Amino acid sequence: MSLRMLMAIFIAVLFALTYVVYFSQGQNPLEAVTGNEEKADKTADKDNFVYKVDPRRFDQNLNNVAAKEKWTADRDVMVLIKPESPSMRPFYIDAYEALISNYRAWSVPGQVPTDKLRTTDAQVACEAAGKRLCTVTEWQVACRGGSVKKKPFTIAAELMKTCDFARSKGYDRTDYVNKTDSHPQCTPHGQPIHHMLGNLSEFVEDSHGRVMIVGLTYYDGKMRDKATAMRHGCERIVAGGGQYPKERFNKGLGFRCCKNAQ
Repeated sequence: MSLRMLMAIFIAVLFALTYVVYFSQGQNPLEAVTGNEEKADKTADKDNFVYKVDPRRFDQNLNNVAAKEKWTADRDVMVLIKPESPSMRPFYIDAYEALISNYRAWSVPGQVPTDKLRTTDAQVACEAAGKRLCTVTEWQVACRGGSVKKKPFTIAAELMKTCDFARSKGYDRTDYVNKTDSHPQCTPHGQPIHHMLGNLSEFVEDSHGRVMIVGLTYYDGKMRDKATAMRHGCERIVAGGGQYPKERFNKGLGFRCCKNAQ
């Protein structure tokens, strides 16, 4: 066997061992950050954000507040977004990060939104509410206040102080998620939509139906440049190998729903 072939085998084995060790430590290599669905955002790509796996998946049976308080569909608060482009139709987006209660997604103030869920959990909960997961484009346009073009935040330093962002360091099982209507000062470009930047990052779907992650979360996992991350928070898209693994659930990762405007 040639020396070149032996070296190739050695490198392949070393790579496999590194991959196994990486996952055994509870790491999740969701570090591919792009500025849109196709092209990489070189500024955001410098971050090394890693979502931490939490062994405690959300328990649907623990939250039945909707049944106890007899919520109806009119409890949902949604915001109408009219994109600044004739090529994109208006749509509704949840004003608050979603709470799953009684097998349905709710956009309600004063509640603790659901995290540590799988992509299918989010999709089914939105469908049960007569909605769907937002698309990447919808989420970004809403975050930019209706703009279809990139729109960095000019007050990133101020937003870092007012948003629930990069609060937790390390992996702590006592970490908590804030209520849906906390941090009212942190709204994207004047829209009454809470926590698009902070509290939970969120599941969305791209144009091919793949589930991605957008936004920023309260959890700080080795982020190098927090100011830049906040400044370009509306552009942040994270995916692991093309899409988020369907059976994985992580702390600090939730969702909200959208629907077409009639």
